Amino acid sequence: MYPDLLQHRPSKLRDTLLQYKAITIGKENVLQLIQRYPVLYLVPPRKIKKRLALLNTIFAPAELRPLIRNNPNILCDDWQDVSDKMMYIHTEMGLEQPQISASQALQKSLMHIKTRHLFLSRAGLYVKPNLLRDKMSYRRNPSLSDITDTSNRFFANKVAKLSEEEYKVFSEMIREELDASQSDSDDSEDEEHHADV
Repeated sequence: MYPDLLQHRPSKLRDTLLQYKAITIGKENVLQLIQRYPVLYLVPPRKIKKRLALLNTIFAPAELRPLIRNNPNILCDDWQDVSDKMMYIHTEMGLEQPQISASQALQKSLMHIKTRHLFLSRAGLYVKPNLLRDKMSYRRNPSLSDITDTSNRFFANKVAKLSEEEYKVFSEMIREELDASQSDSDDSEDEEHHADV
């Protein structure tokens, strides 16, 4: 499934695997994770170390292991994309690290996360929790896993209690809405640039 792995010399492969074995996430080492997700082998060990150090500043050790097990892609995805998704979940959905690490949301696109959240929000089925006032307020909403990790049919019928067709129509509307707002912001940047010149 990963032909790029065949291009590495056996001696280089062995050295790299030993480096992975030395990198730990709690009691596990990265080598155990790579056995489940071989595509991570293509990420240099120093990059994984750097990314883990960065994630350690955001997530507690108890949250880091499930986060990486549920979202191994965060070790190799573009950091800006990962960061944008985490910020959206935190600032717009009002969720914290434990809820993020318990889901596979960071494997999804930002558009997927936004669309699911806005569908529930505009239907009156999601209210941003105030975790400073009430630590359990997030439980009044569907879990992040139910929102992001489910099929369109399950999400529409079981989570939102609406039809899959309604969700599909809403998805198209949101895509057009976000595209229009993106082109408006691009136009205003162009106008500012011309005004400066």
